[in-house]
Amino acid sequence: MKRLLPLLTALLLLCPAARAEIVGRAGNDYIHQWTAPSGQPLYFVSAEQDPYVRMEDVNFDGVEDVVATTLLGARNFGAVFFVWDGEAYVPVTLPGEDVLMNYTLHPQLGLVETLVSEGPGGVMSTRKIWRWKGTELELMRTASGSEVTEMTVEGDIVTTATDRSLVRLRVWDNLTSMEANGVIGPALLMDMTIDFSDEDTLHAATQAMDEFIWDGLLP
Repeated sequence: MKRLLPLLTALLLLCPAARAEIVGRAGNDYIHQWTAPSGQPLYFVSAEQDPYVRMEDVNFDGVEDVVATTLLGARNFGAVFFVWDGEAYVPVTLPGEDVLMNYTLHPQLGLVETLVSEGPGGVMSTRKIWRWKGTELELMRTASGSEVTEMTVEGDIVTTATDRSLVRLRVWDNLTSMEANGVIGPALLMDMTIDFSDEDTLHAATQAMDEFIWDGLLP
């Protein structure tokens, strides 16, 4: 690994970023090929015809990896990672996700944060904290702000009602399991339903979410 670092660094400096080439279709998306500085062809699926591909050290090992854009939207952007494992660039796998949305790197913590925004103000969103496990990302915490819905069943009629005046804020510890109503899942750390019009309580609750999602992860 140490012998390859100077060579890889030199390749990154000498080889300009090339454009990804469309080599096929996957539904409405495009299958792209991009040649890494090492000469290795990398393949990924993107909604963009001309996706942006760049080099960035996403797993904090001192070697730049490959980040390819898969989606550019009004609120969200998606990306996939290919990390250098010492011999080649390996696509990063993560459970339950196809792409990393609005990712933020935390080098001092060795963590990656993702955020899916589903509405203005940032309250309606899903935020996740990941840690590296080899070339995979393991989900540690999840924080979610969602609409409050109620389902009723009358005979063959199923009705779902949404109360848009309320928001439900929850945080889970995905590394710890618990049983609720006979179902085993991630441990629920916080569960609050807040009236959107109660700005003070909503502000305090979002601060509490931030504390819960980072509890035990900060130095």
